[in-house]
Amino acid sequence: MIILNQNIAQNTPLVKVETKNIVRHFNDQEKKNPYQVAIIEKRQSITYLELKTGVLETANYFLSAGIKRGDRVLVFVPMSISLYRIVLALFHIGATAVFLDEWSTQERLKKACEVADCKGFIGNWKAKALGIFTKQIRRIPIWLSINGSSNRRSYTKPVEVDQMSPALITFTTGSTGIPKAADRTHYFLNAQMEVLNGKLDMPAGMIDMPALPIFVLLNLGNGLVSVLPEANMRKPASIDISKIIKQLEEHGVERIIASPFLIKAISNFLIDHNINLPSLKEVYTGGAPIFPDDAALFVRAFGDIRMEAVYGSTEAEPISSIKMSSLATSEISNGLPVGEVASSTNLKVIAYRDSDINSQDFEKIQLGKGEVGEIVVSGIHVLKAYFKNPEAIRRNKIMHNNSVWHRTGDAGYVDENGDLCLVGRCEQLIYLNGKMYSPFLYAYLLQQVNGVSLGTILEKKGQLIVVLETEGNLDKDALENIFANEDFKLVTLPKIPRDPRHNSKIDFGKLELMVKA
Repeated sequence: MIILNQNIAQNTPLVKVETKNIVRHFNDQEKKNPYQVAIIEKRQSITYLELKTGVLETANYFLSAGIKRGDRVLVFVPMSISLYRIVLALFHIGATAVFLDEWSTQERLKKACEVADCKGFIGNWKAKALGIFTKQIRRIPIWLSINGSSNRRSYTKPVEVDQMSPALITFTTGSTGIPKAADRTHYFLNAQMEVLNGKLDMPAGMIDMPALPIFVLLNLGNGLVSVLPEANMRKPASIDISKIIKQLEEHGVERIIASPFLIKAISNFLIDHNINLPSLKEVYTGGAPIFPDDAALFVRAFGDIRMEAVYGSTEAEPISSIKMSSLATSEISNGLPVGEVASSTNLKVIAYRDSDINSQDFEKIQLGKGEVGEIVVSGIHVLKAYFKNPEAIRRNKIMHNNSVWHRTGDAGYVDENGDLCLVGRCEQLIYLNGKMYSPFLYAYLLQQVNGVSLGTILEKKGQLIVVLETEGNLDKDALENIFANEDFKLVTLPKIPRDPRHNSKIDFGKLELMVKA
């Protein structure tokens, strides 16, 4: 049985969480440092006091428009000062922000509307134009303006909320299935903030560039300055990295939190143009796996600063982390090292089952060190439920001894040192001719082959298929060495589909449809 942090009782909170309306953290920082800059967006900046004033005005506008405590509002606004003013205003009045990433498709919009049953909708003109042609959005009774105002008398006290009231509903990427609505209650967001504050240095006044939306909320609750990257996250491959470098230099950014795709693009630019960033002290990346080659690239680009790759998910952040310098020198054999399990996280590895797991079975299928299985986690910062989706709760959660364990869907094992290693997604592992093949690990091996920009393996009708995205001349001898004594079919594609959120992971759902047996 693998149980990390055994000195902590399973049912005892790992950190003390004082549950109130999550907006209180921002309000506290505004009282302490009203004239400090809160967010910088392109050439515009706003102080904590100015943002607080905007939050109250927006809250009054929402109330006058008929939005009240407990209502859900679909928010389809890009990362901006306006987005955080809107979200904080919804928290303030006890309403729930149903958040969609700016890369979301019309299908995700439809799904969000069907699940959340929103009373209000707020978006820019592009979102509203899309809404006109989307039946599910047209049914939302109250359409709100991003810059709406009201003559209603202002008030300053946030609404008291029940600790399990939803504050924020977000959606999982859904690259391996239907997106699920993550129910981020005020308790959960408070707990997640406490855990992340213990993981990250969060001194007030620190200048941070968070490219992941949730971390701006974390910064606002701790008094940091958030420099929003000047980038169209809807089209990550078209980002002009020179603009981001200019922001990093101009504002003296001290920390970056971003996906591996963005960190890699920044790294290549720094190396190619021989640029140093003397103000930068920390880099954190998550959302997709990082292999040693990229880790070595990051170390070369950023030098001797604090850099970590964080492993986690929508439902549990963080699970573990590893120093980039350690990862850069790691050997990839049976799994990708993702480091030491976070002190706030209880972790076990269980035999994978493509079915629901009850408490009694859970006791029987726990594995030992070095054994590959599904990674499951619990802790106060681990999401307990999905919104209006009992089937997803049954499939992805295990109720055991009054604790909720989340099934990550990731295959991995704990090594002899107690560190976690990833093997890939459980449902993507291939069992063929008495062997287990990991498309995740083969993706790394294939990327070492000259002429391969991305690659993986699939199984179709008992046949092993090697799928490659190529550039230049393919080193066929190196490819043959990887699959020595293996019978495989080679398929090349002009572009292997990536996940839309981070543009880093392979979208296996789309890839399966593209490749024929």
